[in-house]
Amino acid sequence: MRTRRISTATAFAVLFSSVVLVGGAASPAAADSSRILPATSLGDIVADGVHQRVFISDPQSGQILATDYSGKVVRVLGELPGVNGLELSADSGTLYAGVASSDYIVAIDTATLTESARYDIGLGTRPTHPALAGGK
Repeated sequence: MRTRRISTATAFAVLFSSVVLVGGAASPAAADSSRILPATSLGDIVADGVHQRVFISDPQSGQILATDYSGKVVRVLGELPGVNGLELSADSGTLYAGVASSDYIVAIDTATLTESARYDIGLGTRPTHPALAGGK
């Protein structure tokens, strides 16, 4: 009889442990922090450590998304058809973007998130990936 009690106690302990393990496995390990961005395509991504922003070019929609580090959209810069490659200045003050469909490079002030200049680089040049040279 004593052997039966140990077996029953052991069975309950195993059953209880299994319920705790299964119940614990059903809950998520971390909070879901993903966000859906209003973009239809991905051209390039640049992180700005000074302003703690991420810039994402969307060539199909002709826009650049500016998000904070949590993925919250801070600003959408539109009317940039075919915008693709992004380049951040060394001081993180200016973001340059190649706008292939319109043959220009746009400069964006990263503090105000506004366009600060447009550089027409000639018909048919289709700039896709700007690069810094001589500090510019």
